Amino acid sequence: SSTDRIEGAGAKGWVHTAGPVRREMLLIEGGLKADIVRHYTGQSLVAIPGVNMITELEKVLTEYKKQGMERLRTCFDMDFIRNHHVPEAYEKMLKVLDEIGIRYTTYLWDPMYKGLDDYMQKLGKEG
Repeated sequence: SSTDRIEGAGAKGWVHTAGPVRREMLLIEGGLKADIVRHYTGQSLVAIPGVNMITELEKVLTEYKKQGMERLRTCFDMDFIRNHHVPEAYEKMLKVLDEIGIRYTTYLWDPMYKGLDDYMQKLGKEG
């Protein structure tokens, strides 16, 4: 973004959805990751670029709640365990979910695989 310049442009976060709106959906970082996880699991996913990008997410989830979504399972990359910047942003995001009235849990997997997409690809290749 270049908001500090005359007529500069700001960066906007985006939300990607893979699959139809359902009662329970997964929330993940990255649209391509969402598409890969959907391919392997059939789950419906909502994707954002990162845990800090919650402005547009709030708008989308408010609409999805009206359409019947009740619960999210967060599936952020496992490096959140080591990245000290993530917990604060994650807590802000959870407050937004509370305000909207969406229940949530966290999906964890073998941290040897950074993303859920990596983990699902490994499982898919093994049969």
